[in-house]
Amino acid sequence: MSRPTTQIAEYSIEGMHCESCVDEIEDALQATSGVLSATVNYAGREAAVLFDPTRISPEAVPPVVKRLGYQARLIKGEAEWAHEETERIRREPRGLLIKLVVAVLLGVPIILLAMPEIFPPALKIPPLYRNYLQLILATPLQFYVGWRFVKGFLRFLVSLKADMDTLIGMGTLAAYLYSAAVVLFPQFLKSHGMGGHVYFETQAGIMIFILLGFYLEAKARGRTGRALLKLASLQMKKARVVLNGKETEVHIKDVREGDMIVVKPGERIPVDGLVLKGRSGVDESMMTGESLPVEKKEGDLVFAGCINQTGLLTLKAERIGDSSALGQMVRFVRQAIRAKAPVSKLADRVSAVFVPLVLLIAAATFSAWMHWGGDEGVTRGLIHFVTVLIVACPCALGLATPTALVTAMGTGASHGVLFKSGEALERLSQVKAFLFDKTGTLTQGSPSLLSIEVSPSSPFDEDKALQIAASLEKAAEHRLARAFLGEAEERRLKLLSVDSFQAHPGQGVSGQIQEDEFFIGTKAFLADKGISLDPFLEEKAALYEEKAATLSFLALRKNALALFAVYDPLHPEAAKLTQDLKSRGYALGLLTGDRTTVGKKVAERLGIDEVLAEVAPSRKAEVVKEWREKKGAVAMVGDGINDAPALAAADVGVALASGTDIAREAADVTLLQGSIGLIPFALNLAKKTLRIIGQNLFWAFFYNLLLIPVAAGVLEPFFQLPFTPIMAAAAMGLSSVIVVLNSLRLKKV
Repeated sequence: MSRPTTQIAEYSIEGMHCESCVDEIEDALQATSGVLSATVNYAGREAAVLFDPTRISPEAVPPVVKRLGYQARLIKGEAEWAHEETERIRREPRGLLIKLVVAVLLGVPIILLAMPEIFPPALKIPPLYRNYLQLILATPLQFYVGWRFVKGFLRFLVSLKADMDTLIGMGTLAAYLYSAAVVLFPQFLKSHGMGGHVYFETQAGIMIFILLGFYLEAKARGRTGRALLKLASLQMKKARVVLNGKETEVHIKDVREGDMIVVKPGERIPVDGLVLKGRSGVDESMMTGESLPVEKKEGDLVFAGCINQTGLLTLKAERIGDSSALGQMVRFVRQAIRAKAPVSKLADRVSAVFVPLVLLIAAATFSAWMHWGGDEGVTRGLIHFVTVLIVACPCALGLATPTALVTAMGTGASHGVLFKSGEALERLSQVKAFLFDKTGTLTQGSPSLLSIEVSPSSPFDEDKALQIAASLEKAAEHRLARAFLGEAEERRLKLLSVDSFQAHPGQGVSGQIQEDEFFIGTKAFLADKGISLDPFLEEKAALYEEKAATLSFLALRKNALALFAVYDPLHPEAAKLTQDLKSRGYALGLLTGDRTTVGKKVAERLGIDEVLAEVAPSRKAEVVKEWREKKGAVAMVGDGINDAPALAAADVGVALASGTDIAREAADVTLLQGSIGLIPFALNLAKKTLRIIGQNLFWAFFYNLLLIPVAAGVLEPFFQLPFTPIMAAAAMGLSSVIVVLNSLRLKKV
């Protein structure tokens, strides 16, 4: 019997708000007939389902998800994904912002009414009316704004799976329900020795801060989506196709393999194709990271998204849309992001034990007082039951991580380090190795003139040779020309008029200056023109090739006159950074699409032990994964479009603000002003943040665990001093103050 064919379908998922939602959806999908496996990604709000198409269709999955209370949409190709992602990025933060605004409008008045000593106008309202007003405000706050937390608590009662939503729901409901009972049934509670105080402000404070954290998290997640959208946006929507001998502009969806495509100078190439006619320099920096244009001629392959610079090209379409190299890059980044392990949520892990324990203790407390408390057993049991829930309310727990992260991210921003999320901080603290891109990261990304060597037989000195070369290069308008023009400007040389200018893509340029015909370009270019180098220039060329410089030769008619060595200098902070990281014990590697000789020279200067050169963008992501297996958690540092897959595949992607938008937004950390020297500071901040969060969580749980026996009344027979709900609220507030003060230590790193 033949093995059935399998297919993978991807879906966008709406309505998830914790890892428990992920487990619930995965369990339901995997239990569906025909589904072989299902992976749900919380961060990307996506699901990938492997299924047997003979037993189930992709359209059968959304109804399964809908029955659980979530929404699933089938994603058909990168274009539809881009639309879905755009909508999600717009919709998700907006929905949370609305909830946050409502929480503030309802919660702040509650807090002010509960504290008349700091809000004197509240004293003018009688206590009874003040309580009723708080109840009116607190009800929509609890059941509209905080409905997800109520659901989290109810879900726990059904599944016994606890998370942060369970804790928040338990705490806010305890405060709300007890306070509502005090307001609505004061005589009944008073007759049983209870009542008097309300705790709506506890509920309001938790809601506001937690929703603020969720909103900031949603905004941060949106940056990853925008990075992918920018990659996708590089794909051309139209192409100029030759039909019946005429050029016709058509939508990219209508282009077929084998079609003839015309690309004019300055245009972005719409498809991966084979050059049928024409020669041109093509900017492939988005693919290779190399700043210099690459010569393309008949028979060469060009890639979608790259820019045709100088000549007219006629292509045969080879790969289109999602199958092109650019389409694959989008897919690689998406897969890398989806494959990232979720951040270790210590609070959720401890909550899984803590919440059931608290509920058991609260129930046991009520039962014990009811049986052994005498005539007031039920009353005292109810008071201690509520007190246990209030003292265990996750105020400090809710503050433990967000306050540390907000403080750390603010401190980082003030020093020029932008963290996309709290996950980035955690992962950076666990990194064991760093991989660096070369061009624009360890080097400055702007070629400069290293040296001018004039042949002894030349009639010109250095300045005259540079003046002629810069005049020719100005008309060329490619990146290499900037080195000549910058040096000429520094020497205050006046550029000359050039006639009969001709560009030879990937080789050089020629033109007439004062009726003399000059050439400037590669050694091979001069050889094609029948121009050879004298021994002096040959010797100098060999010397500068060893230094990994790019060489250009100036010739007049049939005589080579001078050599120009162009070099991309190292970033001024590169050597200090690599020495610092090596002293800390990090493994270092250079990952570049540039030539091996160039990569090795840069690595030697910086003390980097391992060089991985001439690596394609798609291969970079694989190299990152290989390094992770050998060395542990990996940070990738880069600045170009071609680095996006590696930045996404790494445990932590670090981008320079001076680089491309796509690199910055695909990364987890952005270094402002292009300063790679900020990496040690970022490491120190990340490690200290995780220590502070650990201390906060320990204090939040330890403090609660310490006070739970007191709240249960264990010490009451000895001290004759009942631990009341109001005392529990005060103790809970003290715990929160300690956590906040500890987090503020992150302002100094």
